[in-house]
Amino acid sequence: DYLKRPEFTDPEIRRASLASVILRLRHLGLGAVEDFPFLDPPQPSRVQEGYRELAELGALDDNRQITAPGRRMANLPVQPRFARILLEARTNGALEPALIIVSMLSVQDPRERPQNKKGEAEAAHKRFLHAKSDFLGWLQLWKFYDDALATLPSKAQARKFCRQNFLNYLRMQE
Repeated sequence: DYLKRPEFTDPEIRRASLASVILRLRHLGLGAVEDFPFLDPPQPSRVQEGYRELAELGALDDNRQITAPGRRMANLPVQPRFARILLEARTNGALEPALIIVSMLSVQDPRERPQNKKGEAEAAHKRFLHAKSDFLGWLQLWKFYDDALATLPSKAQARKFCRQNFLNYLRMQE
C-alpha cells in the first residue's frame, strides 16, 4: 500500500478552494488566476468552482470584476464564505455572535472525547447543545468558556477548567 502512494502530496493549490486565491489576485490587481504563472497550475474545473463561489457571494460581478463587497471580503483574513457572513452580520447588527461562530468554524472542534471517558465527555458537552441550531450551541460553548475565563486567575487554571470540561485549551484560544 505504501509503495502505491504518490511520493509527494498534491500541492495545496490543487486541493483547496480557489475562491480565496482568485479574490486575492483580483483585489491586488494581479489579473486572472488562469494567467498567473503557478508552478503547479490548478485544474480548470477548480478555477470555475472558485469563480462560481465568488459570484454567489457577490464578490465578483458578471464580468468577473471585483465588487465593493468583494473588496471588503478580500481585506478579511478568512475564507470568502466566512467574510460574507461577517459583512452581513455587521450590516444586521449581529457581528459579535457571527465572529464567534465563524471563529469556531475556522478551527478544529475544541470538544474532546477521550475513549476512556467518552460518557463523561458527552455528559459535559450536553450543556452546549441547543435544540434549534448547532451554531447557537457554539455560542453557548463560547459564553460558558468566556464567563469562566473572567473568573479564573491564571492560564494554568484555564487549562484545568478546559480539561475538566473536555475542551481543548489551545483550540479554545484560537
